[in-house]
Amino acid sequence: MRHYPSKGVQAFIADVLRRLGMSPEDASLGATILHDADLAGVDTHGIVNLATHMHYAVGLRNGEVEPRPTVTTLRDSPVAAAWDSGRGFGPVIAHRAMAEAIAKAERTGVGMITVRDGRHFGANGYFVEMAAEMGMVAMVLANTPAAAFPPGGRAGAVGTNPFAFAAPVGAGPPLVLDIALTAVSGSKVLRAIARGEQVPEGWVVDAEGEPSTDPTWIRHGGALELLGGHVAGHKGYALALMVDAISILAGSGSGLWQRAGTGHWSQGQWFAAWRIDLFMDEAEFLKEMQRVAEHLHGLPAKPGVSVLLPGERRAACRLERATHGVPIADEDAANLQQLAADTGTSFPDPVD
Repeated sequence: MRHYPSKGVQAFIADVLRRLGMSPEDASLGATILHDADLAGVDTHGIVNLATHMHYAVGLRNGEVEPRPTVTTLRDSPVAAAWDSGRGFGPVIAHRAMAEAIAKAERTGVGMITVRDGRHFGANGYFVEMAAEMGMVAMVLANTPAAAFPPGGRAGAVGTNPFAFAAPVGAGPPLVLDIALTAVSGSKVLRAIARGEQVPEGWVVDAEGEPSTDPTWIRHGGALELLGGHVAGHKGYALALMVDAISILAGSGSGLWQRAGTGHWSQGQWFAAWRIDLFMDEAEFLKEMQRVAEHLHGLPAKPGVSVLLPGERRAACRLERATHGVPIADEDAANLQQLAADTGTSFPDPVD
């Protein structure tokens, strides 16, 4: 694990995307979004996906991702719209969708956009933060191929089905929730497989639905563990089904019918933003959120530990990594160096 300069990493991503056919503007935007995951500490959803995920460089090369897509509006109203992605690069399409949801909310108080046939768009948290920075409350979700057993079951029923929420908090960073509805994202388990490592109990189950520390079970009849595990997995299961149901509104169908890694697969995606003054005075809302934050910060805690709001660690990580560099594992750096060679660009040198 070595550290690489933030600006150099972002410039590299943009250069690769441009060389793979994206417009300079979209390549720059896509790089900003993807690299923000690296800065925010969401290491499974940043540059590590660029060389190997089928919806990034791989997809731009084989046609699974269209570098200059035509996005189609299927339905439209003052408060909502349904789009077809045109197989466009996920982070860029997601940014456009959230920007349109925000624009509708500015005009009417609420805005919602669904995206059909969507590609993986990285960390959901980036997009809800877009709205929170505009003083709005926001939610983003998407369905994914089935990767977890239902309680008592032995066949995949729901995906990781990521869910994100954000709200502004006075003068501090916004409250940001960005989670998979399995115990961990599939990316973390796949990385453990690639490294020949075991995983903590509670991440995966074997073919009988029993806890295991062997990550390879997800390729041999096992599954990811649900959020809540064996004690409260029914809650993760129900939330994942909720996300799937809302994602079906996009028109891509349930995640049950998608198969990751076996050719074409896509997501139904949903982006929503609400103006606070639709419900109450915005200043009063922010004052109460600030009061909540200050109360939580003042709670008794273990020695050397501070009570934080979800989202504050992301904000601190961005500042630290922008200054000291982004950590990238050696095997990921090797993949990126090969991608650099394949696309005729160069990967930045480490800073340590």
